[in-house]
Amino acid sequence: MSPLSSKLLYNFPRMEMTMSLRNYKLALFAMLPMVILIAGMNDAWAMSSDYYVGQYDKADKEITTLQQEVDNLEKQIKIASGTNAQTLEQEITQKEAKITSLYEELDHIQEQSMALFKVDPETEKKLYGIEKILIDRYLNEESSTYIGENPVLLVFADLEMKGIVVVFDIEKTNRNSVENKVPNIISEVIEIANDLPVKITYGKFEPIACNSRTSACIPRWGGISIAKAGAAASQSSTLGYKTKDYAGKLGFVVAGHAVTPGTLDLKVYQPGGSTSKVGGIGQKQNGQSAYCYNGTTCDYAFIKAEPLITVDAKIYTAPNTSISITYRQTDAFQPVGQIVKRSGLTSDVDSGAIYQNSPNLNYNMISMDSVGGDSGSPVYLDLGPSGAWLYGMVFGHVEISPGVWKTMYFPQDVIKSNLNLTE
Repeated sequence: MSPLSSKLLYNFPRMEMTMSLRNYKLALFAMLPMVILIAGMNDAWAMSSDYYVGQYDKADKEITTLQQEVDNLEKQIKIASGTNAQTLEQEITQKEAKITSLYEELDHIQEQSMALFKVDPETEKKLYGIEKILIDRYLNEESSTYIGENPVLLVFADLEMKGIVVVFDIEKTNRNSVENKVPNIISEVIEIANDLPVKITYGKFEPIACNSRTSACIPRWGGISIAKAGAAASQSSTLGYKTKDYAGKLGFVVAGHAVTPGTLDLKVYQPGGSTSKVGGIGQKQNGQSAYCYNGTTCDYAFIKAEPLITVDAKIYTAPNTSISITYRQTDAFQPVGQIVKRSGLTSDVDSGAIYQNSPNLNYNMISMDSVGGDSGSPVYLDLGPSGAWLYGMVFGHVEISPGVWKTMYFPQDVIKSNLNLTE
């Protein structure tokens, strides 16, 4: 694709046209806030990972239902005898066979979802190289190529699309000081991307905190209500997961913005809004507060547990039900397309495919939305009877196109490294 001739596809209304870059710049502001795809003649999306997420959820729910039925049958068989007992045993065998088959189906769905994100090494290198150039130019204020204040909110290589996504801050584009930069930036992005598809869209970033209350939990698990001292129950967020500080002291992580201003030993209560103190912000090995909150750069804190407070390596999934954390996966092995879960205070348990995991960014995105109260939610791979592989912790969500939100999370090893944690 020549940078001077682009094929534009608009979501609303559905239309298609080819125009020169000069004409495109003149027409841009009549089109806001539409989603614009600038691509070659090939279809950039053959099938969305959302389809596989739906298939995964369907099979996962069927497994849960069948397992409950097996549990009930096992209770019945204890008081049954003769033919009735044999019939119940046959039903159990059939349902367990179906459960095994469904787990195999889940594996197959995972493979299909991840296949959507596969690219050859050369293309992957090219995508991340261009992503890095654009991040340095529009987002990295310390870069020598940074252009200064501009309306770019987010840049990432979309391996599912096999192209580059640039999200403009819809609020900043209304400011006169940066408004006129949009056409030039789009022109530059198209030229830098060369023959790669480019998706231009408009959205906004919001941290997630507030709005729920649950019961006091003993021991504490990931996924339950917490709030800092002085916060009401309606300002609660989510407890992340059990961990330990540099000295081996027990505690857990939460979203940094949930415990601002992040002063050492700032107290945290569970559930949020209660008088049940469970810990305070701990410290790193250098004596500084184990807290960091700087937008998408960092947003997490370590809460050192009070004496006698217990925290288990489990994640809340339903009333009186949890899944055990059996492994902590590093960022390098969290592949795009893999379907993971998030257990949040407000949104409960939900599934989504890892949508973005770039070597140029220290956070990842998932193809699901999260809302107020979900900050701090643990992100994990559900392996059924084998427990959960912890992936990270939610800190916010971003609108990458009108009405389309993605959940953002920090990988657990990024949090571990920056807060000097030992687990």
